[in-house]
Amino acid sequence: MGSSRLKLYYMLTFLAIVVSLCGCGGGGGAGDSASSDSALRAAVSNSTVRSVRLHNYNNWKIGNDESPATAARALETLARYDNVKLSEKSDILRIGSGSTTLNPQALKALNPKLRVYRYYILMCKPSWDSDWNNPSDTRYRQCPLSKDQISKNDWWLRDANGDIVKETDDQWLLDVGKPGFKEAYLQATLERSAGKGLDGFVFDYWRPYLDEFVQEHGAVLPLTGYPTSSDWLEKAWKPFVNYVMDGVRSAGYRIIGNCVGEYGNSSARQEFQRSKVDGVVYEQGAVDWTVNGSGWLPGSVIEKRIKSVSEDPLEVWFADGGLRNFVEDYDQKQNVSLAMYYIAIPASYANRSYHHANDWSPYWHPMWDFYIGDPAEPASKLTDQYAWSRKYTNGLVLLNYEASKSVTFTLDQVYHDVNGKQYTDTVTLPPHTALILAVGA
Repeated sequence: MGSSRLKLYYMLTFLAIVVSLCGCGGGGGAGDSASSDSALRAAVSNSTVRSVRLHNYNNWKIGNDESPATAARALETLARYDNVKLSEKSDILRIGSGSTTLNPQALKALNPKLRVYRYYILMCKPSWDSDWNNPSDTRYRQCPLSKDQISKNDWWLRDANGDIVKETDDQWLLDVGKPGFKEAYLQATLERSAGKGLDGFVFDYWRPYLDEFVQEHGAVLPLTGYPTSSDWLEKAWKPFVNYVMDGVRSAGYRIIGNCVGEYGNSSARQEFQRSKVDGVVYEQGAVDWTVNGSGWLPGSVIEKRIKSVSEDPLEVWFADGGLRNFVEDYDQKQNVSLAMYYIAIPASYANRSYHHANDWSPYWHPMWDFYIGDPAEPASKLTDQYAWSRKYTNGLVLLNYEASKSVTFTLDQVYHDVNGKQYTDTVTLPPHTALILAVGA
């Protein structure tokens, strides 16, 4: 996962969105304004061939607006992706005036090649689960366990004073090492997902380290039952992760872990986590976290990240979480982000996919339809500069991540950008810019 500051920002923003929608009567919307099933199928089947594979890890607002028309647009958009994560709440959204919902079956009816994953969090219980205030309301959860079951078994994580450890008032931490917890978590995960047509799970909230994190949120150390950080790792975290991930895999599901550790930059604890998953979400890309202003990062960080994305033996979901549509120079930054992805992916990129946060809802960006073919050569880095070029079978990608220096590239033929502008001979890129070009005038 990202930093605790980022997670807190996400959750508070998420709650603000939910509250504002509830206050405005977000459940309205005319059924006849939604697209028909046939129109949806046509839109998906007529999608152009793309050079970029897509996921939707950054879509946190699915399910907040229960308008049938909005749900229909989300269904059409997500069906054009390659990997889709859905919360349980997404499954109950109605499409138009009929009985179709925004669930895995509806998505796969439009795109049978799509992989659909359930999104669950591992060691916290959020207040936006439907059972938080009403134990009989079991419609949707991000933590598969009910609050009532957690409380009855006292599966809350407690500090030295015996107080429940809370990241916020709306997100309480769980003690995954308590007797019966890991068994109940796996059972609930499999039971609530049976028959849904899911390919796997995206699990979030991996916490092999706890001491510094819980202290930031007011907990008094040591944690109850765990005198040291190593006690938490060995007595709670590892047994829980081993049991749940092995059980999920045995049931035939794939596992994607959010920020379980980036290749080549992982600690021993993260390497343990990486050994239990099929893929990982790289939650940062070309810019800093939103809470830090979504600014440019040091070139050395970008170079390491490119290397990690290129060489990681696991599946990688490149997710530029700090790239929101309201940030300064958004158009420039999203272009650099996509170019960085094109520079980074291996020649065989079937297990790589891209997305950036934008407005946190399902969306489509025109650049994703701009076809440049497949990687034709490895990326080439200019000597002593944070600048790269890479040839594709139908195009060329140029990236200058220098902080203050322009870089000139020599072109081998005529190219054009997404707007039809032609480039030939040489092109000079200012600092922190990129060009994604297709062959031909």
